[in-house]
Amino acid sequence: MPLVARTARQDKVRDLQRTLYRAAKADPGRRFHALYDKVYRRDVLERAWELVRANRGAAGIDRQTIADVEEYGVAKLLDGLAADLKDGSYRPLAARRVFIPKPGRPQEQRPLSIPSVRDRVVQAATKIVIEPIFEADMLECSFGFRPKRSAHDALQVLVDEAWGGRRLVAESDVSDCFGAIPHDRLMSAIEERIVDRQVLKLLRAMLRAGVMQDGALTRNVTGTPQGGVISPCLCNVYLNRLDRQWTERGAGVLVRYADDLLALCRTRAEAEAAPLCQCRVRRS
Repeated sequence: MPLVARTARQDKVRDLQRTLYRAAKADPGRRFHALYDKVYRRDVLERAWELVRANRGAAGIDRQTIADVEEYGVAKLLDGLAADLKDGSYRPLAARRVFIPKPGRPQEQRPLSIPSVRDRVVQAATKIVIEPIFEADMLECSFGFRPKRSAHDALQVLVDEAWGGRRLVAESDVSDCFGAIPHDRLMSAIEERIVDRQVLKLLRAMLRAGVMQDGALTRNVTGTPQGGVISPCLCNVYLNRLDRQWTERGAGVLVRYADDLLALCRTRAEAEAAPLCQCRVRRS
């Protein structure tokens, strides 16, 4: 595709995202009901494909690779997905479960769930549409898996607060965060902003698709599979409730990077009062 056409399409997608973000920001109580047709919009699906292709990634349980899709025809794949989404026949496959070493702890392994390429495209398209709405609600303390916010930004907050006198740190994390999120409560958090029944049905289908390991299919009522394109976004939607509770009851300055949490405090008493389960207190 010519660069000019690709740039024009990306601009249209960014315009859509900016429009959704501004609408959500302007009205914190607004609940969006006309989103589903945007998920299968051609420019959105094409942008979703570009993101999936750039990330490469392994095949899902159908063994279809990025190269296979390119040989088959990207346009044919996107045409099929758009038709299936539009008529309601789209059904995600179970993700393929693999285990990879944990960074810094090679003797331990963490589960990774790999959706099929076609399902990754649908997840990416869904994320393109819903993420700007929830971004409007995210608090400044949240940094992980968010657009234009990085670990370096979180680190800068730590440096600034330490220079300002907050040198005691209470640290904690959310155990098995991706695997433990209850589907019903996650959907409740999503429904605070989205009431489009077809989008909600699509998200539930993604959560219930399950994982395939050694030929056995497992479906749980908790978890948003680590490895799914949309999972980090859904994790942040759920944990935003924690951030909001902190602003009401917490002590010190909270910095959250995905499921890792730090509370920056001036005194040990303040740090020990931080409402973090099983927190560790140390001086920065």
